[in-house]
Amino acid sequence: NDILDFSKIEAGKLQLESIPFDLLQIAEEVGALLSTKAHEKQIDLALQFDSSIPREWVGDPVRVRQVMLNLVGNAIKFTTAGHVLIEVAPSPTTRSTSRPMVRIGIQDTGIGISPEKKHLLFQKFQQMDSSTTRKFGGTGLGLAISKLLVELMGGEIGVDSLPGSGSTFWFEIPTPGSVAIPSQKFYPAPEVAQGRVLVVDNAEINRRVLQHQLTQWGMACDTAEGAAAALEILRRAAGSGTPYDLVLTDYLMPGADGVDLARAIRQEPSIAHTGIALLSSSGQRFDPKPGEEDLFAITVLKPMVRITQLVEAVAKAHAQAATLRQTRRGVNPPIPAPREPITPEAPRGTVSPASISPPSQPAPRADTPAPGGNGLQILLVEDNPVNQKLARRLLENQGHRVTTAENGLLGVDRALNQAFDLILMDCQMPEMDGFQATAEIRRLEQQGAIPGRSGRPVPIIALTANAIQGDRDRCLAAGMNDYVTKPVSAEALRQAIARQGSGRLETRSW
Repeated sequence: NDILDFSKIEAGKLQLESIPFDLLQIAEEVGALLSTKAHEKQIDLALQFDSSIPREWVGDPVRVRQVMLNLVGNAIKFTTAGHVLIEVAPSPTTRSTSRPMVRIGIQDTGIGISPEKKHLLFQKFQQMDSSTTRKFGGTGLGLAISKLLVELMGGEIGVDSLPGSGSTFWFEIPTPGSVAIPSQKFYPAPEVAQGRVLVVDNAEINRRVLQHQLTQWGMACDTAEGAAAALEILRRAAGSGTPYDLVLTDYLMPGADGVDLARAIRQEPSIAHTGIALLSSSGQRFDPKPGEEDLFAITVLKPMVRITQLVEAVAKAHAQAATLRQTRRGVNPPIPAPREPITPEAPRGTVSPASISPPSQPAPRADTPAPGGNGLQILLVEDNPVNQKLARRLLENQGHRVTTAENGLLGVDRALNQAFDLILMDCQMPEMDGFQATAEIRRLEQQGAIPGRSGRPVPIIALTANAIQGDRDRCLAAGMNDYVTKPVSAEALRQAIARQGSGRLETRSW
């Protein structure tokens, strides 16, 4: 394939595509594809994606991925210990191009390259010397092809290196002329981003990358090199009245590991309410002792933590912390934190199918405000921005007050921190779907963790694109009370809300 690609490029027969693609997704896919090789060599693999870089591009995603795979693969191949870092950031240099450049750098702690041999790197069928070929293999075409591809894209490729000090291979390509706004699904909810987090990892590169990403989201983030240092930092913060909300800890560390740290945190009343996420390398499994099943809010696999995984980790740890704070105040009995995976199951007290039959009294008009003039406090959980905007407008026109969440994880988090009269739940969402979110809310209600307005379960109405019996049964089994099919109309929403008690929590019929 390398030889064919090189021949096409040299003959001028390789045509680049120009289609939309997600640059962050490409970078994460490359990391995922090569993470097994990094794990086998016990090398840390990390991605740092600057928030100022647009995610949505127009170009040739196959060729961008090909260049990244080549450079990251080489970095892992020539690194025996330490780390490989994929860094996507603005170009540090100013060029005469009409558009700014983005630099994708691959930094490693490998063998390095002497200055006199750098000129051989991007030539076809060339490696630094014969010993390199014998030890590491390869055709010597990968870097030459990468150079030609980058130049076809209007960019530049290079390397910064010294023997024994590792290398940074980089390439720069022009940013797209116009881009869409990045999806908010890859950012934590505002209340989560306001939290304070402590990252615990003995690897400096992991601490640095995680702190960089969390700080970009607006979180106050500090780091600790090990469990003992982390415990001392947590104690001091609690003693000064500025406790940490979350801890992201590596599993295997010298001395006390991440599990030891979590156990110590749970045993100290002043910090026991902290939400904890465990970062574990592939193959490292935490086997909880009896009663420790909910020690962690979530376990995230390394060696490379995806941005989407990090969003999920902080959201779940935040939800766990909120639950534990309520327990600490003595309002409720001990509450286990959300677990992975969450199995949808019908909780005790789930409304029967008969309870969702249409009301005997005629319903008021769809544009009539809710009785009493105050409306309901409604949580709308919907990941599609267009559907969310439409449903919100319809609800507000009927006099209701609406809080939104972009996926099931955030929906559970909202429900933990605010009392709602009713929840509208989309069924198909990323991260956690509506069925899982509903089952989790019902589980937490049984434990007393969900703040209610009258001590009763909050009605949950499903938003589904499928009006078939199987979906209706699945909604009920998950703990939902009713469902509305898409596209949603004002009248359908009003009738579904009315079926839960004429729009008022105090008069619901269960």
